[in-house]
Amino acid sequence: MLELRQRGMQQERAVQDMTPTRSFLAILVISLSFLGVPHGATDHLVGDKIFKHSFPNTWLCVFVVVYLAMMGMVIASWFLAPVASLAAFLFLSVIHWGLGDTESDLVPLTLQPLEVLIRGSIPILLPSVLHQEAVSQIFSFLVGMHGDTSSVQSIVNGMSASMSFFIFGWAICFSYHLIEIVRYTNAKGVKDLKLTSKQTRHLISAVELASLTALCSLCPPLVSFMLYFCVWHSCRHILCVAASTFDNSRCIRALMKFGLHALPFTIATLLMAGVWYFKLEQTEWDQQGKQDSSTELKSTLKKFDALSQVIFVGLSAVTVPHMIVTELSMVRQRALEGNVDKVNQ
Repeated sequence: MLELRQRGMQQERAVQDMTPTRSFLAILVISLSFLGVPHGATDHLVGDKIFKHSFPNTWLCVFVVVYLAMMGMVIASWFLAPVASLAAFLFLSVIHWGLGDTESDLVPLTLQPLEVLIRGSIPILLPSVLHQEAVSQIFSFLVGMHGDTSSVQSIVNGMSASMSFFIFGWAICFSYHLIEIVRYTNAKGVKDLKLTSKQTRHLISAVELASLTALCSLCPPLVSFMLYFCVWHSCRHILCVAASTFDNSRCIRALMKFGLHALPFTIATLLMAGVWYFKLEQTEWDQQGKQDSSTELKSTLKKFDALSQVIFVGLSAVTVPHMIVTELSMVRQRALEGNVDKVNQ
């Protein structure tokens, strides 16, 4: 009897160690509210260019309906096939983040797929493999209400099996940037070093690979997610959209315009997320193996469970339409650049 009690106390301490504090959850929510959500809240600016030609007077309504329909289909998939939805969300995140972090004009076409895969895998693969218990807990929260949590381990095991490929691919990408740094240095010397030069950009890319790898390997999963998604990915996207859409010569003015355009959809998204969170928090929560936990720990776990579903299921719901809009924007930008090159020739 005493042994069972001690084992239960050890399990509770282990769960408590993996559960973030309420103060950290508050910081995470604030970061997502001011950086994570707004970075995708200006997709309608691209929707203007996509739908306005066909629907000159009602393009915004059409865009919102299509966007919400895609979000609804993704959320429905989490109820119907949560494990498959989790796997699809992780894969799409790898592609989306990899495309966002890879500079296509800096990496040769033959190496681009590998660079996209490696860069996108850093914030997902490394925490999942190096912090398996904490990540498995989050994954279990995501599929636990509508699926079999035992299937989560098969996803984590699959990611662990791919680590050797990741290490090999990472070494190739990192070595390529180092070789290019040496090549440009030998060709032009240090005197011609400029921020926009390819030599400097290769150096920045190599530093990015190393620093993001260290961040996602050493920090707890939610900390690395917050820093990568909110600070790195979202800020980078906000700056790029603000510069390309508004005024690339006046940073503050461009960011202010970005904020004004992002505000309506940011508020709407946060309101929907808030309603969803409070609805989940009020539902009966009885995770297997947590019945004997203390009242305070149980309350924190309940908040963490609800918040995990809102953040990651909600994030997957906006990832699909956001990816489509982002890629359409990039295709349009490349087409415009190609037309400009033809005119100059």
